[in-house]
Amino acid sequence: MKFTKYKNQSGFTLIEVIVVMVIIGIVAVGLSAMIVYVAQNFLFAREADELSQKAQLAMARIKKELEDVKSISTAEENTVIYTLATGGPYQIELSGQAINIAGQPLIEGLASDNGGHTFLAYKQADGNSWTTSNSINDLAQIQIVFVLDFQGGTNLKFETTINPRRTTVLSVPRLN
Repeated sequence: MKFTKYKNQSGFTLIEVIVVMVIIGIVAVGLSAMIVYVAQNFLFAREADELSQKAQLAMARIKKELEDVKSISTAEENTVIYTLATGGPYQIELSGQAINIAGQPLIEGLASDNGGHTFLAYKQADGNSWTTSNSINDLAQIQIVFVLDFQGGTNLKFETTINPRRTTVLSVPRLN
């Protein structure tokens, strides 16, 4: 058998084709790993944003409830039973891994034992703890802290301070 070679014969050899396919495969694997990484980060950020929005809504609801408190009959670190000018009594409690208002879940998915933080703390203007044996007029602040469990290990802490309006304590910023 005789092979004839033509002058202007062009084309790729089998080795060239295989090398190009290997290079394309390596690039495809790298790009797919990058796409997976970007997608995972997007999902992580979206879940963190959704959790943060839920926490902000819960905090706003608690703040709205406790700003206009008229009286407090129970003031514990996991429960507050209070009355508003419009009536009551109402209850906010940390129960297990959820915060409930009037027995209905407000937000769920809290870290176990609230991440080691006290859910509710009551303070007088001088910084001392406030209890129900004190007058409601001495209540200067209610501090709220809750910790959400994020993706089974990372904790997100949310906190605020409420200055009840219906007390005689002035709610003004203090100089350090």
